[in-house]
Amino acid sequence: MKKLEYRLNDKWNHFPAIFHYEQIQEEELICRMSCGYYVKENKVYKAISNALEPNGMVVIYVEEAGASVKNNEEKVYSGIGFEIRELNGNEARLIKAEEHDMHRDVQLSLHSDFLYIPRKGSTIVALEFKLDSLEIDEDRNCYVYYGTFTGEELY
Repeated sequence: MKKLEYRLNDKWNHFPAIFHYEQIQEEELICRMSCGYYVKENKVYKAISNALEPNGMVVIYVEEAGASVKNNEEKVYSGIGFEIRELNGNEARLIKAEEHDMHRDVQLSLHSDFLYIPRKGSTIVALEFKLDSLEIDEDRNCYVYYGTFTGEELY
């Protein structure tokens, strides 16, 4: 088990800790470190950098990025949620949603620049989906993979 701290990227205030996790599994830590955005308590934070301190604690430095826009229809997961959402202006349409038991089940997707989404009604054609950004939404217990379709197909 590791320790994790989210700190504000505020040198003048000595990088104050805003969230601390005393025991976190390494698989979850790897998933969190891959996310460029962090949502907690209805606030959005943008990850700036991360560090492994000499004592083994991982620190993720963040800046406030605004309030989280909540939609009451968005699912709150009891397990580990993984959503793929298509960006279109200020909209982020849900393409696919999954629920997993372990963080390692989502690690490969979180570390992929492209995912392939099966074309509706087809078992052999997949549409290429390019990563824009990753988010961990702690309020919903969910990782969100934001991106756009490239127009390419995989047969």
